[in-house]
Amino acid sequence: MQVGLRAGVKFEVACGGNAECCTCHVKLQDSVIKSPYYIAAESKEIDALDWAVGTDDSSRLACQVKLTEAFEGANVRFIGD
Repeated sequence: MQVGLRAGVKFEVACGGNAECCTCHVKLQDSVIKSPYYIAAESKEIDALDWAVGTDDSSRLACQVKLTEAFEGANVRFIGD
């Protein structure tokens, strides 16, 4: 999320980055998710995403994403809620 904020993405960050509000809902590319460097969501984030609109297997909360080599050259689509 910090990278997005520095790039000018208008995250609301209603919960302060605690995986509770889904205002930083993003969708990741398949290449990121399938990368051996990708760190999957933990249960708290998965539970929070149950409340977000339009989620699928590519959905994550930007406040919980750990940037790794998996994101090199990738695009992340901001959805927000």
